[in-house]
Amino acid sequence: MADLSHQKQSDGPSADLDAQRRGEHLLTTQLAERNEKWWLTPSLQGVYAAETGPSTWPRAPSVASMTASTPLPAVTVTHVHVGLQDLSFHVSRIGVPMLVKISYYPRWHVSGATGPYRVSPNLMVVVPTSKDVSLNYTVRLRCRSATPSVTSR
Repeated sequence: MADLSHQKQSDGPSADLDAQRRGEHLLTTQLAERNEKWWLTPSLQGVYAAETGPSTWPRAPSVASMTASTPLPAVTVTHVHVGLQDLSFHVSRIGVPMLVKISYYPRWHVSGATGPYRVSPNLMVVVPTSKDVSLNYTVRLRCRSATPSVTSR
C-alpha cells in the first residue's frame, strides 16, 4: 500500500476548481503572449506555432526563433461539409497536416485523423490517418451522481 500522508489534501471540489481555473488562466495568458509575437512578426505569418503535435514536427524554443518549414506535399481537399457543430472533408493524401480555419476549443474531437492540435493564432491542425476526416464539437453534460436513482411509490 502506498503512503499518501505526505500529499497535500484537497480543500474540496471548490478549491480544485479554483486551481484548475488558475492553471487555465496561466495557459491562456501564455498563449496570448505567443500569439501577440506571432501577429507582430510578419515573417511568421506562414508558420503556425503549435501547442502540441506529433514528435516529427519541428520544435522551436520560442515563437521568435521559428523559421519557415519544409513545404508540405500537395493535397486535394474535396467533399467539404461545414455544419454548426461538425465539419467533414475528404483528402487525396493521408499524413499531411491540414489547417482547419475554425477556432480551436478542447471540445472538438476528430475521427479519421490525429489532433486537433491548437496552432497560432487560435486555429486547428489535424493530421489525416484516413482519407475521410470529420470533426465534431461535443458538449458533455455533467452528472451529479455516477449511478442513476430510481424512486418508487
